[in-house]
Amino acid sequence: YGLYDLGTEQLLKYEDLPMVRALNGETFSDYRILSRNPRNPEGYILSVSGRPIRNAEATVGGITTFRDITSMVKMEQEQI
Repeated sequence: YGLYDLGTEQLLKYEDLPMVRALNGETFSDYRILSRNPRNPEGYILSVSGRPIRNAEATVGGITTFRDITSMVKMEQEQI
C-alpha cells in the first residue's frame, strides 16, 4: 500500500505518516489520506486518528486507527 496526501496525491513524506506522527508525540483525528495498491489503483480514502502511548518518562509507542470513508466522501462530492 502507498499512502498519499489526499489533496496532491503525492506520497506522504516520512514525517507525515500516521504512526510516525503518533510516535513523535502528536495526537490527531480525521487526518484524511489516500491509500492505493496495485489491485486498487483508484484507492481508498481513509480517516486516521492517532495518539502516542506514554509512560512516566517518554513516548513508548503509538496507536493509529484507520477508517475507510471512501463511500461517505463520494456521496458528499455528489451533493455539491
